[in-house]
Amino acid sequence: MKTVNAIMFYCPNCNQHFQSESLGPGQDFQCTECAFKFKIPADPTIEAVIKPEPAAPQTFTLPPIEESGVATALAVIAGLEFVAAPLAGLAFGSDNAQVGWLIFLSGIISGLILLGFARVIQHTSESSQRLRRIEMLIQRGQEDKNDA
Repeated sequence: MKTVNAIMFYCPNCNQHFQSESLGPGQDFQCTECAFKFKIPADPTIEAVIKPEPAAPQTFTLPPIEESGVATALAVIAGLEFVAAPLAGLAFGSDNAQVGWLIFLSGIISGLILLGFARVIQHTSESSQRLRRIEMLIQRGQEDKNDA
């Protein structure tokens, strides 16, 4: 007849009784009754040490690149220039064709200039947002490196 040493312990969550010949003190165990995870105590009279659940991995998301409100406003104003320039040229040019053409061409040219400014402002805004995203990625990499 072979004598086998068994350890006896209780689940600290539901008080279910366990006896094991293969497990030893300090090993991780999951209760079959309530699924609670804990470490088997060294002394069965001592309460089991509660095993903390691993922290959920932090999700890291970069902010989206947003459109510039100023660029949008300039594009709208340029659109109004394109519509208003021919109308104003016709209205003022009915008496004097040269004045009508001058108003028409100046409206079209100013609309094109506003569209150009709108694009420059939009690209500048996007570039600054991309640089901020790169800065955030570098900072995240440094934090991960320091944590390791």
